[in-house]
Parts: sequence; structure tokens; C-alpha cells
Amino acid sequence: MLEKTDKINKKMRIAKDISYLATCPKAHVGCYIEDKYGKSVSMGYNGAPAGFEHCDVAGCQEIDGHCTNAVHSEINGILNGEIERMRDGTMYLHGAFPCYRCAQAIVTVKFKYLYCTETFQDIALNDLTDDQSRSLDIILSGELSINSL
Repeated sequence: MLEKTDKINKKMRIAKDISYLATCPKAHVGCYIEDKYGKSVSMGYNGAPAGFEHCDVAGCQEIDGHCTNAVHSEINGILNGEIERMRDGTMYLHGAFPCYRCAQAIVTVKFKYLYCTETFQDIALNDLTDDQSRSLDIILSGELSINSL
């Protein structure tokens, strides 16, 4: 039987593998989402919206050093799946910590757990989850001693 940390490692590796699909050279971020039963619901990576040319073809459109052409992996993951199945589920995120807009979407969907490989100076999720009515456990992979991501 796999230990909990081993299962988390495997799912974080899935998120890492998904990050290789990202089409924006500014950030290779992957997101893997499962429901509260541990069943796969969705995935996402940084890339242009459907029907638009991707950054690796058309180049990035930047404002203040950030690409505005790519949709973030977290948003793509949420849009690609069934939101009702995501409630109380888990998001595994490799390559970034959610920006404020992505944090808003994560809180709105009501994920129970968020595992991240990165931290970000502006910890937007902490601000959004300070309210006692919202419950989201944010776990950085370093706190779990997840190996070789």
C-alpha cells in the first residue's frame, strides 16, 4: 500500500509532466486536479486560449514583464473540468504559486487542498482564506519532503 506522501509525490510528478506541455516560454506550469475521492478530474498548463496562436509560435504579449497571451494553468485546469467534481478536491501545482486571479478561482471552486512546488512573495491565497468560512489547506512540497520534483 502506498504511503500518503508517496501518493502525493506521484501526483506532483503528474503536474510536473503536464508543465512540459506549456506553450509560454515565460513559465512552464502544470496543474493536476482530482476530486475528493482521488479520481482525476482535469489538468491544465500555461497556454493561449483555444483558437489563438500560442506564445511559442506567435511570441509573448507582455505587460510589465508578464505574458498576457497565456491563460494560467490553474484557470485552464478549472475550465477543462467539471467544477462540481472539484469541490473539496485537490489541486497539485508545479512551477508556480497562484497569482491573485488564480487564487480567487481556487477559493471560489472550494478546493480542500492545494499542493505547490513554489512559493510567491505575494501570498494571495492567505489573504483570501483568512475568513473562517473558507477552508483550504495550502501545502508546499518542501513541507512534505517530496523528493526530486
